[in-house]
Amino acid sequence: MKPDQTSRRNWLKISGLTALVGLTSKQSTFAFSDKVRPAADGMIHLDKNENPFGVSPKAQKAMEDSISKAFRYMVPANREKLEQKLAEREKLNPSNFIITAGSIEVLGITSVFAARKGGSVVCPYPTFPSLPNNCKNLGMELINVPVSGSQMIDLTALKNAVRDDTKLVYLCNPNNPTGTVLEATALREFVEEVSKKTMVMVDEAYFEFLQQSVSDVVKANKNVLISRTLSKVYGFAGVRIGYLIGHSETIADMKKYQTSGSIGVSLMSMNAAIAALDDKDFLSMYLEKNRQAATYTVNALNEMGIKAIPTNANFVFFSLDNYKGKGDFEQEMKNRKILMHGDYKELDGSKWGRVSIGRLDEMKAFIEATKQIWVV
Repeated sequence: MKPDQTSRRNWLKISGLTALVGLTSKQSTFAFSDKVRPAADGMIHLDKNENPFGVSPKAQKAMEDSISKAFRYMVPANREKLEQKLAEREKLNPSNFIITAGSIEVLGITSVFAARKGGSVVCPYPTFPSLPNNCKNLGMELINVPVSGSQMIDLTALKNAVRDDTKLVYLCNPNNPTGTVLEATALREFVEEVSKKTMVMVDEAYFEFLQQSVSDVVKANKNVLISRTLSKVYGFAGVRIGYLIGHSETIADMKKYQTSGSIGVSLMSMNAAIAALDDKDFLSMYLEKNRQAATYTVNALNEMGIKAIPTNANFVFFSLDNYKGKGDFEQEMKNRKILMHGDYKELDGSKWGRVSIGRLDEMKAFIEATKQIWVV
């Protein structure tokens, strides 16, 4: 081996970048297996709705190729390439997009944009709390509208909650944490009607699981926003890529509130995202494995007499009302090296848990732990 090759390998080992450079065939095979794969902390992570199979091989290769350029800021040409790819997929124009560091940045920009003149924000409850909490912290009044008994977002109640001072209506589809999906025509009619009065954001973080969207509405409607992320299906939770979709004039206005400007997303992340969108095989593989593990989990919980909501995403919402075990359910799971969320309380006081869908063997470990601590 040549001296420069030896020094390079040593440097990669020291810097911790060996994980990004050339998976062996054995490692690659394991990456797509259903076996339990504990994190560095020894825990099975079923708490953040991550893709347990990682990023696609094409995205990983793009990150490897970007390592030597990591000292550079991302340049406009990279962003424009991703915007063009997204525009072609959505049948929109590049001017309809803002590329961000995950959808959390999308929600942050939207919160600031909505809160400029105070007023209220209307949201279903429970839902993903980032934007509602941001708006409340920025001085807006938060109006929570409970989901229905079937855990569906109540569009009629949401519409009736809109006031003259409402600056934004926010909803997730599929909703997080319930996993339920709104009927396509009903959602479209809601968006088109309510956007005549105020701005509407539809958070489509789990869009790829159902391929249902209202993104085409932004072509002519300045009051509709769509939030997307690559953190879920594409496995970019630690890489951070998201994007906002809106009318070109609205997007131009909202870009003023993106404090990171054009350098908030890394060159490595941008190149990986461009490659990931082309890896259809990886996407199909993950969606099928997620479906199998989700079906197993819902059926296993129901067989135990635990009400579990059929999911349209990569997590399952289940009732904790009949839990009679010793101690807190979430903590008992943690004691068994499994992380999940067991702290969702509806406005009527009922309690729910949410478990992310991991590899099949991880879900079997979750069900076995549930059997150990659940007392009927």
